[in-house]
Amino acid sequence: ALVVGWDLEAPGLSYYFRGLLDPTDWRALKKTPGILDVAWDWVTKVRETGDGRDLNEYISRYINGYAFDEMVRPLLDDHMQNESFTLDILGAGSDRIGGKHSYEDAVSIFSWPDFFAKDAGGVLLQALRDWARGRYDIILIDSRTGLADVAGICTMQLPDTVALCFILNRQNMEGVARVAGAIRAKRAEEVKLHIVPMRLAREGTSEEADALSRARRELTMHGGFSGDTVDEELRLLGVKAAAGIPFYEAIAPIMATDPRTDPLSLNYLGLATHLLGHSFVMPDLSAEWTERVRSRLKPSHATPDYLLQLKASDPERAFFEISRLVENALDAQLEHDSDLDDDYVETLVRSTFTLGD
Repeated sequence: ALVVGWDLEAPGLSYYFRGLLDPTDWRALKKTPGILDVAWDWVTKVRETGDGRDLNEYISRYINGYAFDEMVRPLLDDHMQNESFTLDILGAGSDRIGGKHSYEDAVSIFSWPDFFAKDAGGVLLQALRDWARGRYDIILIDSRTGLADVAGICTMQLPDTVALCFILNRQNMEGVARVAGAIRAKRAEEVKLHIVPMRLAREGTSEEADALSRARRELTMHGGFSGDTVDEELRLLGVKAAAGIPFYEAIAPIMATDPRTDPLSLNYLGLATHLLGHSFVMPDLSAEWTERVRSRLKPSHATPDYLLQLKASDPERAFFEISRLVENALDAQLEHDSDLDDDYVETLVRSTFTLGD
């Protein structure tokens, strides 16, 4: 399977998988070239090279898939990787684009209309599509649902199936219905559309009934769905709100005590089965591997208030907790992984010295 990070304005897909890799490998992953690097390099080369043999040789690297092979990275460590199953990622992009622009600056100045109209960008996207379909059985593209340039690529040009994920508020319902209508107008029945309401709660209440009724009306009037389809998919594909969800990005089966009985894990298993038309089962995850992944996801920072309260309430626990936080802070600074707030550093230092008294 391949996951593609195409939410270029808010990249973060890799965070969901960070526990699967050794921390050093995961930090390297964040700097690996991705979609924006590919598009930027393509435009630069096409404009610099013009016509001729050099341009044909450059394009052939993408047509043959070599350029994509160089950027894709595995998401499973050696303990989980095997010949029968792979999980790879093609990310949104590296820290520096084109060797001189920060990622944020490059996103803001890159012109997708020019990419298509002036730089034959459709050739690149078709090459990416062909490469991915030829190498992977399942390709999942993470994109915001919308009609803007980047979102339109992922909803209209690349996919065979689009899962329209939304929550039951008016803004989401109206927006997703119009996106569905636009996809149907452009590609008719070439793309399968599915409705995936998220964070469902308050079952059996009048508030829920009103929200579902509004969703049905929007999706039938503006999204092109039949009423029966809406009713069925709202019932079958809805992902219910769950208690105990981590504050940070995490994969449900790894965090669950028992994925085979965890409601959220089972929700996603059913969703995958429906979307892909294949019967999936929950994998058996070894306790040793699961614990190793969870240990990598333990919080690495804390608020000053938390540190002060911890010191007062449970000195023994505070000693081990603050020791871990100090180690994580040092790692973060050495790896340039994050900027630590001055107040946090000061409180961490004071807490450490106080515990030593």
